[in-house]
Amino acid sequence: MSKASMETDVKNLSIVFPDEGLTTGCDVSDLGNGLYRLVEHPIMAESAMYGDTILAELESQEQIRFKKVAEKSSYKMLDYVLPKELIESQEFLELKNNLTKRNIFWQQDFGGCFMCFLTQDEESEIRNEIERKIT
Repeated sequence: MSKASMETDVKNLSIVFPDEGLTTGCDVSDLGNGLYRLVEHPIMAESAMYGDTILAELESQEQIRFKKVAEKSSYKMLDYVLPKELIESQEFLELKNNLTKRNIFWQQDFGGCFMCFLTQDEESEIRNEIERKIT
């Protein structure tokens, strides 16, 4: 699921994280003045996450260079590496559909890398629900 469609002026850009030696693609909302809201999680990045507003330098039409997090998201990220059998199961599909219905952003990359982003009020309940499914 992606909330990118709810944002205005969303584009997929490569983000260079120079301190991490990482370049990764990510949907961002261009807020102007070098500010971008991350409307998905930049996979493998540790400096920024879904929901953060970052300050970045435009390097080309397709690439920006991360400078810093200008405004930290209040979301808590839960992330898991899960086996194919679980990821492809009906039970896990139902879990993802339930998260979508609750307007909770989740992302699945490389098959078994699953993450979701929760408010403080949602964290305990959703963590328990996910862990019941995966254990």
